[in-house]
Amino acid sequence: MKSLSIALKLWLPAISVSIALVAMASGSALRTIRSQAVTVAEQSEQQSKLEMSARWYGVAQAQALRGIGAVLASEPAGAQFLLAGKEAGAQEEARLESELGRLMQSDAERAALQEVQRRASTLKAAITRAEALKSAGDMSAALTHIQNVTQSELTAFLAAQQAMVKLTEEGATALREKAGAERMRTVWSVAGIMALIVVLISLGTRLLQRNVCDPLDEVVRVATAIGNGNLNVRIHTERQDEMGDVLRALAHMTRSLADLVGQVHKSTGSITVASSEIAHGNHDLS
Repeated sequence: MKSLSIALKLWLPAISVSIALVAMASGSALRTIRSQAVTVAEQSEQQSKLEMSARWYGVAQAQALRGIGAVLASEPAGAQFLLAGKEAGAQEEARLESELGRLMQSDAERAALQEVQRRASTLKAAITRAEALKSAGDMSAALTHIQNVTQSELTAFLAAQQAMVKLTEEGATALREKAGAERMRTVWSVAGIMALIVVLISLGTRLLQRNVCDPLDEVVRVATAIGNGNLNVRIHTERQDEMGDVLRALAHMTRSLADLVGQVHKSTGSITVASSEIAHGNHDLS
């Protein structure tokens, strides 16, 4: 079976490098596209968590202050004014809580949300108790309850919400770091592939040298021997490429030259014998 031609062997490194570069570029592009799509989705979700957590913090704080202010208000009109937006605020608070419950996926996030919900329930109970004391006409007890219980519950509730907001901020930071690490992995992957290409090019160059330069050295050796008159030089090759064809052609030329020289020697010997006989004949005649 005929092996690869030298022309094809010379083209193989360029073809291999081109294929490797195209594969590397395609792989890097696909990896970057997938990574970017995942990162954008995760960052969008995390941003939604952060915005909702911050908004819930503001709405819940406003709701708590409405309830406390209504208890402390001495005039019914003032209390009614403070409670005017309480129902809408409660609906917004419930919506935000529901959305956050859907978005919070990790154990730490769920634990933080549950802590906020527990504190919110305790705070509402404290405000409701203060309202009940005021409705019963015991304003002094209501004020004492707000100072001793409601305010501490409000502080604990706001602290729990701040912890949840901080957790979502840390999640956003972690996502940015993850995106950076993913980009660095892509860079190192490309660098590794480039290093592999360099190694393969070096091996391919050495293989090409062995398949081209070494046979050329053999051709030079044979041609030099023939030029020096050595027609008995041994030429043996099993190569099936152009170099093998050249070596076989040299071997055929050497055999042809040897045959020609042999014929010339033989003819020269015959001429010498004939000349000798003619010379003897002339000597006898004289």
